[in-house]
Amino acid sequence: MRKNHTAHRLARHISATMLICALGSSTAIGLTPIPRAQAEVFPLSPTNPDVANLWVNPELRVEDTSMSLELHDVPSKTMLGDSIKIGVTITNHSDHAINTSDLVLSVSHADAEQTLAGTRKVLVGDPSFFPYQAQEKTVDSLANTVIQPGKSIEISLPITTTGDAESLNLLTAGFYPILIKLSDEEGKYTTSRFTLSVSEPPQAPTPPAENKEPETKQTATQPEHTPAQLSIIYPITTNIDILPGETGDAPKKAPLILRNENLIEQLKEQGRVDKLLDVYEQAIAAHPQLAHASCVALDPQLVDTLSRMQEGYQVADTRPSVVSKKQRLRDSWGLDTQELTLAEGKGAAEAKKTVARLKELAKNSCTIALPWANTDLNAVAATNNSWLMREATLQGKRTLEKVLDAHPLDVLIAPSGYIEEKTAHNLGFADSSALNNELEHSADLAEEWDTQQKNTAPQNPDRNNSSSSSLEETRRSSVDSATHPTPAQPVRVVVADNSLWQVPQVDQFSYLAPQIYAISFDSSLAASLATMGDNPQMIGYGNTATRIDPYRDSLAARNATADAALRQSIATATKPVLAMLPTSISDPSQLLDTAAQLLAENEAQALAVESYMQLDDAKREQLEQLKEQQDSQNDSEHYGSPFDDPTVLSETEIMRAKQQADYIDDLTSLMINDKKLALSPYNFTAPLRRDILRALTHSGRDTIRSFDESVNRAYAILDANRDTLTQLRNSVGLLPPGNVYTRISDSSPILIVAQNGLPLPVNANIQYNGPAGTSVDVPDSLIIPAKGSITVSMTAELATDNKRTDLSLWLATPQNAAISPPVTIGVQTRSGIFGSSMLTIIMVFGLTALLLGRVVLRRRKVHHTDGSRSQSRQQSGRVAWNLQEIKTMRVRKKSTQIRNRMKSRIHNRAQDSYSVRTRRSRHSDKSEHNGEHNANDTTRNTDGGS
Repeated sequence: MRKNHTAHRLARHISATMLICALGSSTAIGLTPIPRAQAEVFPLSPTNPDVANLWVNPELRVEDTSMSLELHDVPSKTMLGDSIKIGVTITNHSDHAINTSDLVLSVSHADAEQTLAGTRKVLVGDPSFFPYQAQEKTVDSLANTVIQPGKSIEISLPITTTGDAESLNLLTAGFYPILIKLSDEEGKYTTSRFTLSVSEPPQAPTPPAENKEPETKQTATQPEHTPAQLSIIYPITTNIDILPGETGDAPKKAPLILRNENLIEQLKEQGRVDKLLDVYEQAIAAHPQLAHASCVALDPQLVDTLSRMQEGYQVADTRPSVVSKKQRLRDSWGLDTQELTLAEGKGAAEAKKTVARLKELAKNSCTIALPWANTDLNAVAATNNSWLMREATLQGKRTLEKVLDAHPLDVLIAPSGYIEEKTAHNLGFADSSALNNELEHSADLAEEWDTQQKNTAPQNPDRNNSSSSSLEETRRSSVDSATHPTPAQPVRVVVADNSLWQVPQVDQFSYLAPQIYAISFDSSLAASLATMGDNPQMIGYGNTATRIDPYRDSLAARNATADAALRQSIATATKPVLAMLPTSISDPSQLLDTAAQLLAENEAQALAVESYMQLDDAKREQLEQLKEQQDSQNDSEHYGSPFDDPTVLSETEIMRAKQQADYIDDLTSLMINDKKLALSPYNFTAPLRRDILRALTHSGRDTIRSFDESVNRAYAILDANRDTLTQLRNSVGLLPPGNVYTRISDSSPILIVAQNGLPLPVNANIQYNGPAGTSVDVPDSLIIPAKGSITVSMTAELATDNKRTDLSLWLATPQNAAISPPVTIGVQTRSGIFGSSMLTIIMVFGLTALLLGRVVLRRRKVHHTDGSRSQSRQQSGRVAWNLQEIKTMRVRKKSTQIRNRMKSRIHNRAQDSYSVRTRRSRHSDKSEHNGEHNANDTTRNTDGGS
C-alpha cells in the first residue's frame, strides 16, 4: 500500500491548484480573454521558430531519451478491482544495443479530476503531477532480451486497479490521468499518457429483511439521477483536387477535370470516405438512439463533385483554355501546338455508389451543410466580398437539396471553431430566406445576382479613371467599410463555448449581432476529440498551456483519452452536451460505440441536433434584453479566439483571394444574359469563386504534419485561378489600329476595335487617361457580342495640336471598374504634324530648289540660242553671225558668274563646258553633211558678205 497517502494527496492538490492558477482557464475565473487570432503577413510553417511555440508549448513534456514508448490495446474504461493489460512497444533509436534489464517500466496516476479541462491540464504536466505509483517493473521481467539499434520489442503490461502493492490502488470511481514511464539506467525517461474511466462495480441486490414493514405511500424516495442530454455532429469532408481555373457551362455542366485519382482511393473499400460511411451506417442501424442524437455534416463540394463524377470525368495536369482566341499566322509561329492529354477517369462507378449511399443516409438522418470545401469563414469575411460569403454559406444547402433530396438544417458550422466580431456582421449574407421562392428547393444564386444587378447602383465610383483592375488592387480589405445586411430570419452559427465572453448568453445560445446568434459546444471535449485518428488536429481556440505535439502519444492512447473525455463530459454536464467530431477523423468507430453505450445504459439521453439548435422566441427575447443591458461603452472585443491561433490564413493569402474575388465580380457584372443562351453570367464565373474557397479551406491547416502541404496547395490553386482570370481579362479588350493614329482634323473619328472572347455578350464602356485638357467623346455603352467584336468610333479634343498625344484606353464595367488591360495609342492631327523647326528646314530646301530651277531654265535658254545662231549663219551671212556671236559671249559670261556662285550645288564647270562643245560639234557635222553640194556658193556668199 502507498505510504503517506494523505501527504501525497495534499501535495497533489496544492500542485494542481498552482498549475490551474498558472495556466489559467480564463472562462472559468471570469477574466476577459484577449483574442489572438491575428494573421501573419506570410504563412509560417510549424517548424518556424517564430510560431513553433504556438503549435507546441516548449515547456511541456520535456523528455530526453533515445527510446520511444508506444501504447496499443489501451482500454478507456474499467471497474474498480479489475485488471487491465496494455500493449507496449519499446523502440531503440540509439546507435548501440540496449539490454532490457537496464530498462524500468512504471505506472502512475493522478487524482481523479472533476472537470475535463482539469484532466487535460494534468495530462500535459511533468511526472510530478502523477504522484501515485504502482510498483516498478524491469522490462526483462516481461521480455528478457536485447534491443538492437533501430529495433523494437512488444510486451504486455498488466495493471491492477486496486488490491495489492503492484496495483494502482484506486479508491473510488472517477476519471484518472494515467502515466506510463520508461526509464534507463542513466535516469533518462520517456512517457505516454491517457485517461482511464473507472466505474463502481455493480452492486448485488439486497435481500429483503425479515419482519421488515412494507413501505407506505408516504415514504420518501431518493431522487433519480437525470442523465445529461447528448447530441453528436458527424462531419464528412475531404480535400478534392479539382483542376483550378474551371468555368461554368450550360445547359450541361462543364466537364469535370481532376488533377489525380486521390478521391477514388478514398471511395474504394476501406478508403477514408468509405470507412466513414460504413462506421456511421452500422452504428445508427444498430443503435436507433444514436441515430436520433446524431447529425451528418456533409461537405457540399464533396457531394457536388461525386454527382459530376458519376457522369464521367477526366484527369489532367493542365486545363484547356476557356476563351477563344483568333491568332494571326505570324503570332502562332514558335508556339507549342501540341494538344493536351486528358485521361478518362476510372471512378465513375464508385462515385455513383457513394452518391446512392449519401441519398439513403440523407433520407433517414439529419444533415447539415458544411461551408463549401470546409472553408474558413473568418478568412472569407476578411476578403470583404459578399458573393464569396454567399457561395461559402448558401450554395451548400442548395447542393444537398438538389443532389441528395435532403432537407439540411439551416445552421452554419465554423470550421475554425470560432467567429470573429468582424465576421459575424458578414453572416448577414448567409440568410437563406433571401433565396427562398415558391419552388421546392432554394433559388439559384444566379437569380439573386441578376436581381441585385438590376437594383444596385455602381458600387465602385472611386475607381473611375483607374486602369488597374481588381487583380492589381493592393489595398487591404476593410470589413467595417462594407454594408452588411440584417438577415430577415435568425442566422445561427456553431462555435466553441470558450470563444464567447461578455456577450448575452442563455443556455447554449449567445447574441453576436442583430439576428445573428451563436450556438456553443464544449470546447474541452472538442479539443480532446480532435486528437483522435491518424491525423490529429491542433485546436486554434485551445489553451496554449495544453498544446503539445499530439504524436507524443500513440494512436491507441489518444483514442482512449478521447473516449474517456466523452464519458467525463456526460458525467459532469449541467446542460446538454454537443460532441463536435473533428473533420480529419478517419475511424470514429470507438467513439460511436462509447456514445451508443452511454445512451443504452441510460447514462445519457439522446437529444436531436435540431432540438439542440432550436432557438425559440422566448430565448431570443431574453438575449435581446440582455443585449440592451450590456454596457455599450465597452469597446473590447466580445468574442473570437481566446488564444493565439497559428492556423489562421496569412494576410498574403487573403489579399490574393480578395483580388481574385473582386475581379470575378467585375467580370460577372460585365457580362449580360442572352435569351438564346442557357448560360448565365453568375454560373459562368461561380466555379472560379469555389476555387478561392478551396484555397481558403481550414482542412489541413490545423495539423502539424499537413500544414505546409495545405499552404502549397492553396498557393497552387490561387496561381492557377489567377492565370485563368488573366486569360479571361485578355479576351475582352481594345485592339488599336496601330501605335499612332493620324487624323486630318479634330472632328475626324478615331476608330478602335472592341473584342469579346467570352461566351456571353458584355456591356462595357471605354475609359481613358490622357494629358490635362484632353477630352475623348466615347460611347456611353458598348454591347459586344459573345465571341465577337465591334468597331468603335470616337472623337477627341487634344490639349496640343503641334505634337503627338498619347491616350491610354481600356474597357470597364458599368460600375466603371477596369476589366481589360489598357492599350496606348498616339493621336496626331495632320495640320499640326510639323512644328517650327520642320518649317525652317522646308524653307531652306525650297530656296535651294528655286535656285536650281533658275539655273536649269537659263541653261535651256543657252542651248536654244546656240541652235538659232547656226541657222542664221547659213541664211544671213557674216554680219548676222558676228552679232549672234556677241550675244552668245554675253550669255556665256553671265552663265559663268552664276555657275561660280552655285559651285557647291551643281555640276562642276568643266562638265558643263564639255556638254556645250559636244552639242555644237554634233550640230556642225550635221550641217556640213546636209549642205555639201552648195559649199562653194556658201563660201562666196560669206566672203561677199564680209
